[in-house]
Amino acid sequence: MVKLYTTSRLKNCPVCDMAKKFLHKHNVEYQEIDAAVEREAWNEMFKKTKKIIFPQLLIGEVSIVGWLPPEQEYKIVDLLRENKIDFEQ
Repeated sequence: MVKLYTTSRLKNCPVCDMAKKFLHKHNVEYQEIDAAVEREAWNEMFKKTKKIIFPQLLIGEVSIVGWLPPEQEYKIVDLLRENKIDFEQ
């Protein structure tokens, strides 16, 4: 399961959009969670990473905070493979 934590508190979150575009480009199924609206999700995210930075991507048990492709692309692809999550190259 891939979770993408975003926030509706920001009018425009270009890095959130970049993360979504990456996931769509690779045809990755994910659950987008608006941490500003879903308080329990906010607590879960903060407990795991101790950070309030968006987006946050959770693949299996590994969190990626922020978005810095292409620096993170190889790591994301490796995590998708390790967690047996379908994606397109």
